[in-house]
Amino acid sequence: MLIINIAAAVIALTLLVLAAFLIPAIIEVRKTAIATRNFLSMAEIELQPALKELRQLLMELKDMADGAAGGMEEVKIFMSSLGETGRNIHSFNAILGNVAGFFTKSSFWMTTAMTAGKFMFDSLKKKRRQSHGE
Repeated sequence: MLIINIAAAVIALTLLVLAAFLIPAIIEVRKTAIATRNFLSMAEIELQPALKELRQLLMELKDMADGAAGGMEEVKIFMSSLGETGRNIHSFNAILGNVAGFFTKSSFWMTTAMTAGKFMFDSLKKKRRQSHGE
C-alpha cells in the first residue's frame, strides 16, 4: 500500500504543480482573447469609414475610366476627321499645283507670243518706214 500512497502523492503533487502553472496560463490566454476581441471591434469601427471611402473612390475611378473610354471614342472620331481633312488638303494642293503649272506654261506661251508679236510688229514697222522712206 505504500506504493499506492506514494503514487497518489506524486499524482497529487503533479496535479498541484500543473494547476499552479496552468491556471495563470489560462488567465493570460483569456486576457489575450479579450484584448484581441476589443482590438478587432475597435479596428472594425475605425476601418468601416475608411472602407466606405475606399469603395466610393473605386466607384469614382471606374466612372473616370468609363469617361476616358468615351473620350477615346471622340478622339478616334476627331483623328479620323483630321486624317480626312489632311487627304482633302493634299488633293487641293495637287489641284493648285496643276493650276499653277498650267498658268506657268500659259504664262510662258503668252510671254513668247507677246515677244514674237512685238518682234513682228517692230519688223513691220521697220519695213513700213523703209518703204515710205522715212
